[in-house]
Amino acid sequence: MRLKDRADVQVISFDTDENPATAKQFMVAAGYRFSALSAKNFAEDLMPYFSIPRTWIIRDGVIVQELEGFGGDGDQWVERLAAQVK
Repeated sequence: MRLKDRADVQVISFDTDENPATAKQFMVAAGYRFSALSAKNFAEDLMPYFSIPRTWIIRDGVIVQELEGFGGDGDQWVERLAAQVK
């Protein structure tokens, strides 16, 4: 929500739940307005290579940073990510 007014930032989430409606309900309840793309099969194919969550920061079409895992406290994690896009 901290970046919701930034036109230069786009957030996309990949949903890996068995039931896509579960993610949709969570997104609505949390007030999230970014996309959650159904990606269960995609994630399962890549699971030996990827950890969840995985975050990419992309500038001008180039991945400039890739982060793996959650890293602890949710608020601190969000603040660290938000600082990367300032």
